[in-house]
Amino acid sequence: MKALIPAAGKGKRMLPLTEYCPKALLPIDETNTILDLLVKNCMRAKEIDEIIIAVNCEQYHYFEMWNEYEKVTFYISSIEDNVIKCLSQIINDIEGEDILIAAADNVIEFEIQSFVNFYNEDINKFAVMYYMEDTIQELRRTGVALVEEGLVVAMEEKPRSPKFRYAIPPFYIIPKGQLESISRFLKSGIKVDSLGTYLSWYVCESEVRAFLMPGKRYNLGDKEAYLKYRLSRGKERDNNDY
Repeated sequence: MKALIPAAGKGKRMLPLTEYCPKALLPIDETNTILDLLVKNCMRAKEIDEIIIAVNCEQYHYFEMWNEYEKVTFYISSIEDNVIKCLSQIINDIEGEDILIAAADNVIEFEIQSFVNFYNEDINKFAVMYYMEDTIQELRRTGVALVEEGLVVAMEEKPRSPKFRYAIPPFYIIPKGQLESISRFLKSGIKVDSLGTYLSWYVCESEVRAFLMPGKRYNLGDKEAYLKYRLSRGKERDNNDY
């Protein structure tokens, strides 16, 4: 299995923090960036033998200086504003491998191995994570879904008026036999570019299994959320010093 982390965007919503630093490389504490937490988690999953990070050519040198992981490789993408097209390019070069897609600006506080174990129960079906989200504000920032009997029945991406209460973060495992669906999505004529839009389209034609997350997930895709999470980590560390 390959882990694929899209990080080719410019992080404009995080300015001025991202003026000289890619969003994924913003620090969380003295030893970890956002990306460090995700990469270390992926490396602990025994099935993942390579972690491919999609970056843009302007920021590649930042990632190259950061990297100290043997399993990490980079894909320099010329596509910064369309994550699905970027993923399609990479997947075309990967044959015969299941793909774990993981969002570069999200932190999950549980082992990604548990998600891989869930996927392994039926390796022919697309798998996603889900959790109950109570706040409208957060539901507007992510994919939301109706989940019944362990399957995603309906899905919508970042709705203004959410119909459902289950959040679907951008962590997917796509079986090798289903990777061609990304090309079909690009040919469908749907103009909106996001992982959640692709998933919304996919659930209309194939079954998607849903894994109830055993721990918390944090979406650090904007400045307020990032600073709030970093502050909470600092307070947690201070409390542990006593």
